Amino acid sequence: MKKIFLYFIVSVSAVSCTLDKGSGTHRTPDALYQYTSCLLYDWVVNSVSFLDKSLEIDAYLWLSEEEKQKPEYDNLRQSLRQMDENTFQYERALIINTDGPLTEQGTVWTLELDDDMLYNYMFQSYYWRVSDDSDGSSAPDGGSSVTWRVECTGSDSWKISAGGDAVMVSMEADFERAPADIMEGVKYEGTGYDYTGKVSGQIAEDRDGTGADFRTESDFRYYYRLYEWDSSGSDEPDREYYHDYDVVFRLDVYRQDELSDWCVLTCSSDGMDCQTSLGSL
Repeated sequence: MKKIFLYFIVSVSAVSCTLDKGSGTHRTPDALYQYTSCLLYDWVVNSVSFLDKSLEIDAYLWLSEEEKQKPEYDNLRQSLRQMDENTFQYERALIINTDGPLTEQGTVWTLELDDDMLYNYMFQSYYWRVSDDSDGSSAPDGGSSVTWRVECTGSDSWKISAGGDAVMVSMEADFERAPADIMEGVKYEGTGYDYTGKVSGQIAEDRDGTGADFRTESDFRYYYRLYEWDSSGSDEPDREYYHDYDVVFRLDVYRQDELSDWCVLTCSSDGMDCQTSLGSL
């Protein structure tokens, strides 16, 4: 049973998102919106982005050496460095392939972020501060990692579980993919597939009994969207596909097992609408 370890970079937001139970210093509609939008991007959007990158790398690893020399694989060929028989470095995150091709049912890959990445990525953003005088002293010590467990559950479908000892967030997701409708000759990155899925998760209670649940209230759609611009007078292309997403995402905050606050984000190609228990933005 071959194991493959990979390091690869992740696109993350380093926003510090905190809430508390004070009289209004932090507990505002904008604070609740910022926290919820950080949670959506860092956990949900990045999770499906990790899945797409894992599948792209998986497909590349199983190519013949001759096929790997094609121009479309220049980036992976230059970025993916073999460390030893079973280890490949691709910038900063860790992928472990424990079972073979990620497109075969039952195969499990795990992606891990080390403690250095954790500080800037998850730990600082998602420690749930609940009092005006909190200094983060109740936050767990480092030395662990955030882990994404990706399991192929069938033809073009995967289950993702995410969490870790050094963070308070845990998440479960199920995604399916289908070929994207991409015009021939227009540039895009990734596998060329769109994804649809459901996501739910929890933020563990802190020392003051504050925790939260989050979930998608509609299908989470991660898809290619065509962007066009004026490139007159240059040889640069005037269109390219980039990933976009649509979802209705809800966060419920509980204190002492009672619903305290909530936020609902409705995201589409037209923008984002935010409703909160503290008022609209």
